[in-house]
Amino acid sequence: MAVNKCVIIFGAGGQDGFFLINLLLSFGYKVIPFTHNGGDIGPPLDVSDFDSVEAVIQKYRPEIIFHLAAKSSTWHEFVLENHKAIVDGALAVMESVDRHVPNSKVFIASSALVFKNEGCPIIEENELVTDSAYAMARVEALQIVRYYRQRGQKVYVGFLFNHESHLRPSNSIARKVVKGVVDIHLGIQKSLSIGNPDVIKEWMWAGDAVAAMIFLVNQDEVFEACIGDGIGKSVWDFATACCDIVGISLESCLITIPDYEAEYAALVSDPRKIKSLGWTPKVNMEDLAKRMVENEIKL
Repeated sequence: MAVNKCVIIFGAGGQDGFFLINLLLSFGYKVIPFTHNGGDIGPPLDVSDFDSVEAVIQKYRPEIIFHLAAKSSTWHEFVLENHKAIVDGALAVMESVDRHVPNSKVFIASSALVFKNEGCPIIEENELVTDSAYAMARVEALQIVRYYRQRGQKVYVGFLFNHESHLRPSNSIARKVVKGVVDIHLGIQKSLSIGNPDVIKEWMWAGDAVAAMIFLVNQDEVFEACIGDGIGKSVWDFATACCDIVGISLESCLITIPDYEAEYAALVSDPRKIKSLGWTPKVNMEDLAKRMVENEIKL
């Protein structure tokens, strides 16, 4: 049976789901979003529950399925929660597709953290690691994907590097910096605390990241790609850009946290493969900072 011009998104309740839904709607797709707990975005669905996943895939017979569900925390405390969402979810999606809609395309979100990081720009061929509970789940899901690809499924993996927006959770470093700078600007507080301002990462706009996902699934040559802009800048650089917007000096308000241990010193992609498909990011770090600061002031 033929697939329909609709898209199912599992794990649509986060930042990426928001931007993905809006971009797909602009392309004329019917979008069927599901979230773990339900809400305004979409009804509840546990992506690790095979029967539930199979039922919705049989019902809608989508052209594309996006599996974005995850806790996105490296803490061991979430090992079981992440295994259910990431690993069991990938297996439930892929087996349902294999049984009922083998012509559908599937995008599985993965992470830069699955790769061995030696401080150099990371490519898709880098060694895989399982040095955290989160990375372990992502690597296991990747192996599931590769098994089903051998069975003829068109399943794509995007290794997502850091990408930001005003929808990031309040405990993310970008939101902490933005809120701190805005609070200083508004006279609510006098200082900004940062663990290690020298950490280098990418400051990609989340809207650009989801555009890359769509570029990936709309071709049949590249099936695994790092999704990043390849531009590494420090937390200091991002905080400075935020401060410049409201006219304050970072040096005058910055407090570093003593004995803070960063997860990594640098995490930057080599995005040549995804860029070879025609994708280029449209928003730079300074634009990102401006968007986030202006939104925080409105809040």
